Amino acid sequence: AGYEHRLRQYQLMHPETDPGMGGNMNLVAADVLYPYNMNDCICTFRSFLRQQKLLKEQKLWERPFKFPLRQISWILGMMELNGLGVDLKRNSELNGIYTERIRKLDKRLYSYPEVKQLQTDQDLETMRDIYLRVKAYKRPVPNVKKKVKELFKSEPINLNSPDLKRKLIFEILGYESLAETKTKLPSAERWVLLDLYAKHKNPILKDIIARGTYSSAMSKYIEPIKDWVGSDGRIHASMLPHGTATGRPSCQDPNLYNLPARSKLTSELMSQFVPRNRHHVIVKQDSKQIELRLVADRAKDETMIAEFNAGED
Repeated sequence: AGYEHRLRQYQLMHPETDPGMGGNMNLVAADVLYPYNMNDCICTFRSFLRQQKLLKEQKLWERPFKFPLRQISWILGMMELNGLGVDLKRNSELNGIYTERIRKLDKRLYSYPEVKQLQTDQDLETMRDIYLRVKAYKRPVPNVKKKVKELFKSEPINLNSPDLKRKLIFEILGYESLAETKTKLPSAERWVLLDLYAKHKNPILKDIIARGTYSSAMSKYIEPIKDWVGSDGRIHASMLPHGTATGRPSCQDPNLYNLPARSKLTSELMSQFVPRNRHHVIVKQDSKQIELRLVADRAKDETMIAEFNAGED
């Protein structure tokens, strides 16, 4: 140990490079940072070899699931190093497809009388705000109405806004509130809209739900992708074997575990990610009930083992 002493001394003199002080380690001088990185790797590798030797002596090395973090760390390390391939052409195609879907939904939504009323109400509110500002001018305006008309510009309502959705659904449409936010306002979350649509079958609700789905997919899984891609055309997310309280791994910058797994849009959105070449494939793997299976194995619980083997669960 002691390989970090030079780095720590440097960070004490340059706090802008210390993450613990809100700094950025990327600002550390290369002749300090690179030796630290290399020595860190050497120490980690020596630790790995030492633990491997001890586990082999105890005849535990062949059963890596008894020490899942070590095995998972290696797998995640390889995933981070190799990265995930991206088809930017497909990403661009999806951007166009989803933009057009949202445009068509907007056209239909803006044709509903209730949405037109919401637009009118917003325009009136905007004009009232402008009127109050004009009236507050230090120098009196000769013709206030004329000035308000000059300054007013009607902006299309934002149908993703929770406040506007609340006004449309619970005030204009007059539907009942199924849940409340922390501030005691009617909730306009997706599950609320789904329940209301199941009960009332109003096409406005259906279109708002669809628009929210496409808009969310665009902002989370299509538009940011080009910024995730490295110079090699691949995404190298930071994999975190200790990332959750439950012991499951996670990742960040970006969080690839956030990609939708069971949505109707999953196959479309996942089509942006491709193998590195024709000799490789992307495999989807789900360790179903892995924690209970490990418990059953470690406890040698015959009933649980028999049920898992028989596919009962």
